[in-house]
Amino acid sequence: MKTILRSLFAATVACAASIANAATYEGSWTNTTAMSSGDLIIDFEIKGSKVVGSFDLNGNVFNGPDPDAIKFNGRLDSSGNGSFIRKGTDIGDVNVTFDDEGNLDILIDNIPAGFDEVRVDGKFDLNLETFDGAYEIDDLPGNTAYVGTLEAHVKKAPVIKGKKKVGFQGKSGKTSVKVISNVKITSTKVKASKGAKAKLVKKGKNYVLKVKKLKKAGSKVKVTLTNADGLKKSKVFKFKKTG
Repeated sequence: MKTILRSLFAATVACAASIANAATYEGSWTNTTAMSSGDLIIDFEIKGSKVVGSFDLNGNVFNGPDPDAIKFNGRLDSSGNGSFIRKGTDIGDVNVTFDDEGNLDILIDNIPAGFDEVRVDGKFDLNLETFDGAYEIDDLPGNTAYVGTLEAHVKKAPVIKGKKKVGFQGKSGKTSVKVISNVKITSTKVKASKGAKAKLVKKGKNYVLKVKKLKKAGSKVKVTLTNADGLKKSKVFKFKKTG
């Protein structure tokens, strides 16, 4: 597992180069066959045409002790597509291909640890800064011994988008609210001024902010969202009477 992920992130960090000069991805690996798991952390920085950083895979990796963080130094090409082969690693020969859309494929063979072949299929979302992948480990030709998943993302507060000033008539108003978060939203809080009553209603992938009991002076409505990483963001919407 250590060698798989070492090669995985040396390549995939290059895919993320278009969105940040430096980033930290945090997540986990899970062997769904053996029911084992652990944390993973990747730090990287873009330096010219190179990507340098370290990868840390924590937990009971290959039934062994927690491995030390692994440093890497990769090279970017102008197209964002590429491939490389690393022969003679700790668990065999590693063949990696990746593209500028974040797709990643890894094949490992000539494995000295008693396994026949390892395959990793992964995908980076370069906008949300997330990675999801799956791997298979064969102990004999055509016989899958272990399967597992990989997940990592950049921890960041959610983004709230919508009109700052919202017109209303009568005593109620509403507006669409777009929320961007690379992990689940776990808490929503809404507070309205001047005696108004407000609530945030989930609609599809986004929300609708509904306000009632508005007075002629209008109201300021503060929306606060917290995601699964414990990071929060607030935005104030001003409801102004138009008629």
